[in-house]
Amino acid sequence: MPQAGHACALDAGIGACALRLPDGYFEHLATSYAAKKRQLVNALAHASLRPLEPEGSTFVMADTRSVGFDDDFEFCRFLTTQVGVAAIPPSAFYSEPHKHHGKGFARFAYCKTESVLDAAAERLSRWAAGRHRPTV
Repeated sequence: MPQAGHACALDAGIGACALRLPDGYFEHLATSYAAKKRQLVNALAHASLRPLEPEGSTFVMADTRSVGFDDDFEFCRFLTTQVGVAAIPPSAFYSEPHKHHGKGFARFAYCKTESVLDAAAERLSRWAAGRHRPTV
């Protein structure tokens, strides 16, 4: 993979620096992120979390109600402390009157190293195997 090791002054514009990178860099980045997204989506689906696959993001939203969690903060706290996988409670991004829109979901980042995603997939798999799978 081509490396982006050029130092760019912020005042010169980050976009101008990015335009000087070879096309192969961006092709590799797109391929890499697509594979990471697929890996995370598969791991979440295997854990019955019903992922919503994005078309243009580095995050995957997953429905936590399918595993018995209606509160995103409660689920994310549980997942981090008991399973060892970090997720973001999306209701934190909503204004008070709209927080309910994010309550039954968790936000997972896939802009991680392969080893971090492998570990998360393994932990989610062990968690899924150790609990009763939902019938819904």
